[in-house]
Amino acid sequence: MSERKNRLFYGYVIVLASFFIMLMSNGTRYCFGVFFIPMSNDFGWDRATTSLAFSMSMLFIGLMGIIIGRLSDRFGSRIVVTIGGLFFGVGYLLLSQINSLWQLYLVYGVIIGIGSSGFWVPILSTIARWFSRRRGIITAISLTGMGVGTMIMPPLANWLIISYNWRISFMVLGISTLVIITLAAQFLRRDPSKMELSPYGETSEGKQNNYSRVTDLNFKQAVRTYQFWLLLLMNYCYGFGFQALWVHMVPHAISLNITPANAATILTVMGGTGIAGRLVMGRLGDRIGYKRTFILCLSMHTLALIWLLAADSLWKLFIFGIVYSFATPALLSPTIAQIFGLSSHGVILGAVGMGWTIAGTTSPVIAGLLYDINDNYRLAFLIAAILSAIGVLLISFLRPISRNENIFQP
Repeated sequence: MSERKNRLFYGYVIVLASFFIMLMSNGTRYCFGVFFIPMSNDFGWDRATTSLAFSMSMLFIGLMGIIIGRLSDRFGSRIVVTIGGLFFGVGYLLLSQINSLWQLYLVYGVIIGIGSSGFWVPILSTIARWFSRRRGIITAISLTGMGVGTMIMPPLANWLIISYNWRISFMVLGISTLVIITLAAQFLRRDPSKMELSPYGETSEGKQNNYSRVTDLNFKQAVRTYQFWLLLLMNYCYGFGFQALWVHMVPHAISLNITPANAATILTVMGGTGIAGRLVMGRLGDRIGYKRTFILCLSMHTLALIWLLAADSLWKLFIFGIVYSFATPALLSPTIAQIFGLSSHGVILGAVGMGWTIAGTTSPVIAGLLYDINDNYRLAFLIAAILSAIGVLLISFLRPISRNENIFQP
């Protein structure tokens, strides 16, 4: 017993593996804005047409979310993430060979979209099972890989494009993601019981000592609650601006006569600030509650988007990026665990995450179309600010589930 207590808790190994998976997958995905103009110029595509590839990718992530959640709940995250890594890496290798629009849609929209669906839900669901206490900050630590990835990958992709071309850049990204993601996935384990361990922070009675919930809900019961639909809609409002910005921030900056290299550094600043923001907001969520932290973050997003409407220089865009990214919470998975329990956490997270992916499907195309019509992004940013404010209102209505609710009746 003493020897077991002195061992490194394996949950931290999972956190480290998750960090690298998030770094490579999200950092690479959010390079799309860097490739946006080089590909558009080579093929003569307009911004709405090119944005549709990203939207298709998000659509497939959403469509696969519930399926991936069920597979993760049943078989664990290792096999799901491994298969996702294979699709993802091969997809980027294929991108280096495209010559037409339909090939871009097939490869980026479908193949990479399917691969991307195999990361977020399995990883966050696994972390929720391994950590009962400090779940918010541990989730945030895992997701800091996203921030590090967006600091490293867009400048790297931009350098590769300048030094070689966008095709070579896609090839390098494909090889690196294929190797690192599939290797890191081998360290994932579904839950501590498979290794004769208990979740971090679980009491001797087997209950979570910092959560008081009614019971574990299955997917059918969760769908019958207003909390499920509120979180889904809130996720859409939050994701609309976030997804559009990662695709169109670099083109927007370039349209303001900012050089491509400086425009790419905006994503780097946002990624770096997001690291600190996720850690702070994750810790804050554990201390003051996830609902209050969500309200704070979405309020800051709303104000930052309003600022963006008037931002017309590099330093103003940097201020926007710092405020907006610092207020990026990593609290959806812990919130779902707190409200609905863990027995069907993966599938519920995947379903609620559809709000995010629907936003990713619609917002880049809408932003691109509005730019093509108005020759600027102001209306797109205004819509994002309004939706962010609606998200604040929605999350304010979130309440715990009561035993008296009819979802527990057959």
